[in-house]
Amino acid sequence: MPDVITLGEVVVDIFASPISAPLKEANDFTIALGGSQANVAVTLTRLGATAGFIGKAGADPFGDRFMELLRAEGVDTSHFTQVRGSPTPVAWVDASNPKNVDFIFYRGADAKLAPDDIDPAYIASARLFLFNSVTLTGGGKAAVQRAVDLARQNGVLVSYDVNYRVPLWRDRAEARAGILEGMQGVDILKANEADIELLAGTSDLPAATRWSLEQGVKLCLVTLGPDGTYFNNGLAEGHVPAFKVDAVDTTGCGDAFVGGLMYGLLETSLEIAALDEACLRRLVRFANAVGALTATGMGAMAPLPTRDMVEAFLSGQQAG
Repeated sequence: MPDVITLGEVVVDIFASPISAPLKEANDFTIALGGSQANVAVTLTRLGATAGFIGKAGADPFGDRFMELLRAEGVDTSHFTQVRGSPTPVAWVDASNPKNVDFIFYRGADAKLAPDDIDPAYIASARLFLFNSVTLTGGGKAAVQRAVDLARQNGVLVSYDVNYRVPLWRDRAEARAGILEGMQGVDILKANEADIELLAGTSDLPAATRWSLEQGVKLCLVTLGPDGTYFNNGLAEGHVPAFKVDAVDTTGCGDAFVGGLMYGLLETSLEIAALDEACLRRLVRFANAVGALTATGMGAMAPLPTRDMVEAFLSGQQAG
């Protein structure tokens, strides 16, 4: 059984070619395979951990490609299924502004994920369970709730990645309410600046992260793109700078960060509320490096680094 189980979507990302072109001006396109929690699972296996993915794809050529890719990457696909009658999800990605990547989503098989798809023994066997807020909007909310409940009952740490995608919600009020509901029972919260401001009502990172801890979260991480990451577990808080790289595409960097962080946590006691500042800085620095390396290629999965690549990269950097 894998140490880490992720639940979410696989998504065919369609980019303008060249990637710097806005979608409305593009005539040529290229595709890349992605999907937040699938990206995290592949990140973990490339780093050397064991990971499984729970989700659904269509019984179509893209679903076949995802199944083949995840298996080739060593991800456990025993709970990843293909369904007839619903296509593999697609997202048109406008990455012409790397600081504000826009998505147009076409949902499909992901909406078929149901509570009956969650195997209690599978969840109970893991050390970490991961999900993201996108799944709460696509028909998978009940499945997520069941998986989180099972994880909590069995002492499995729960990590929640806030991915506030404007097109998936009616308005900000609905998004905030829905994402907040997903925070129930969560140990680790990862968000970006816009996400945490939506939830906490403030852009002040110390205040926003303290707010998250008051909601029951044990470790909050706010990714700041080229400005690094802010962390707070109640015992220690601070900022870890980002690494400067020649960025090609930032799609999936947050997922890579999460995978890198979870890999680091697996090597600790996992008593996250007791992790001191030095340990948290080391974990976040490693995760920042995984995210930075992912930005040097196009797409979310293809550029994900191996452990050797991350170590080589870090050895050439000054300690941060």
